[in-house]
Amino acid sequence: MSNPFAVPFSPWWLDPRKPAPLAKRLGGFAEYFLSHHVQTNLGFKTADSLRYVTMAGRSHWLLLRESLVSHRSWRSIPRLTVVSDGSWRKEEFLDAFRFWPDPIEVLMPDDIMIPLSNAGQAALVQLAAHHPLGLKLAAIIYLAQERQILFVDSDILWFSNPELILAQFRDLPGPATSVESALSYNEDIIRRQCPDGLSPPHINSGCVYLKGELCASDLLQAMLATALEQPKHPSNEQTIIAVAVNKVGRRLPVEFCLVYFDDAFALCLRRPWREGCHSRHYVHWMRHQFYRDALRLRMQKPVKT
Repeated sequence: MSNPFAVPFSPWWLDPRKPAPLAKRLGGFAEYFLSHHVQTNLGFKTADSLRYVTMAGRSHWLLLRESLVSHRSWRSIPRLTVVSDGSWRKEEFLDAFRFWPDPIEVLMPDDIMIPLSNAGQAALVQLAAHHPLGLKLAAIIYLAQERQILFVDSDILWFSNPELILAQFRDLPGPATSVESALSYNEDIIRRQCPDGLSPPHINSGCVYLKGELCASDLLQAMLATALEQPKHPSNEQTIIAVAVNKVGRRLPVEFCLVYFDDAFALCLRRPWREGCHSRHYVHWMRHQFYRDALRLRMQKPVKT
């Protein structure tokens, strides 16, 4: 059977004429080595009650694999739900991720969009059809209706168990999210719904902890209407969640998930686990650093807290 995670070796990593930072070249090597690692079954840990939800396209399977493997730092594995963006089939995913020691709930886009459509959420379904992050928003809203979920992007690595922080936010109304130092919003939504702006620290929707409604229905519909004026805006989903946090939710502490951009091309990486951080989010321009840290984590004993 072919390796579903393999990436080819790229000669440009060794070409001095290419204008690429050394950190990015090293990230390419790390990605290549990780992609050719054969993942064995993870040791079984008793599953806890947390429903951990994530989403990935076919090109992000290696990111997701390394993110899931980093759960070795948790006391017990969460119950896992994975949402497909439509670029892969359930059967091939389950075959590739059979190392996970507990049954995986796999949801295809229609598993989310059809129930939402039947419930009258036409605007949300329309946004989900236009952009993968719209589908992410729809998945969060749909799955949190009846159970506590932690939605986590696939480009996040875990260093230690976050259960003590999550316990402080469990069952509270509104979303609790990670934060970032940057500002990545659809400003039209902000101007119309929060004319005074959103105060820092700014929201990063890489981690969203929620049970129940995201926010009031009329507010959600108003934000969706504005988002649909620019349905492919990359920050629609994050902005809608940020406004919901501003109105009815709360921010997770910085140490829950480090979202920091200044070392995107640093050769010497910081070690967030030594700073007390439970995880780190490596947004798209930092993916090379994700692979470098993922490789380093595989070579060391996990820190359990």
